[in-house]
Amino acid sequence: MERKQSWYNVLFVICVVLLINSIPFALFIKDPLLLNVLEISKRVAALVTFVILSKKEKLDNPKTEKIGKKTFLFVPFVLAFVSNFVVCLVNNETMFEHVNYTNIIFGFINMFLVAMVEELVFRHLLLNEFMKNNSKKFTAILYSSLIFGGIHLLNIGGLGDIPYCLLQSVYTFFLGLLFAYSYICLKNIFVPIAMHFLFNFLNDVLVVEFFNINYNLNFFLINIGIGLLLCVYGFILYKKVLKED
Repeated sequence: MERKQSWYNVLFVICVVLLINSIPFALFIKDPLLLNVLEISKRVAALVTFVILSKKEKLDNPKTEKIGKKTFLFVPFVLAFVSNFVVCLVNNETMFEHVNYTNIIFGFINMFLVAMVEELVFRHLLLNEFMKNNSKKFTAILYSSLIFGGIHLLNIGGLGDIPYCLLQSVYTFFLGLLFAYSYICLKNIFVPIAMHFLFNFLNDVLVVEFFNINYNLNFFLINIGIGLLLCVYGFILYKKVLKED
């Protein structure tokens, strides 16, 4: 009964925070400046709500243990965060002459807040709850990552969005594995937050602002190739490090 109540409390906080974080301002706000301000405001509201409800429901605090030498084992994954820059290099894309630095600043703030909200929800709350209910770490990582990937299907706003959202759901599932793995291994929520932020900011905001990236065959081959390479490395890392712990 106590475990059920714990799940109810966690799911309640997750649903409220994600609901605030998912308000679709872009559907009815066209002014870029106002939209950016509203997007940042809703992320801040989601974070404040998370803190208030977590205290009210007496949920566990995020883990923030001292970062040790194991952190360096995750450095190769930085390659995934700059994969689109590799695409631009291979495609010999030309940089834009005029860069909108306002968008970059807003993008930096927004992506950092997105990373904080989603990692607190999916890695701290959801993964932690799965860990309490299942002694197998891999099962907890898998379940939380499947939900993390699946939740991105809600971004579908029309038939034209289906292919993109399916693709997004797949790669966010694999990112979820990485973020969850790093959180369990290093026991510090700021590690997956940093990785999540770097992926979103470098591979999305900066690339779009600096290059007219072409989503051609090279784009898919390079990203899939890097993804497979890092999956192999991640599997070896899991077998050698996490299972020993």
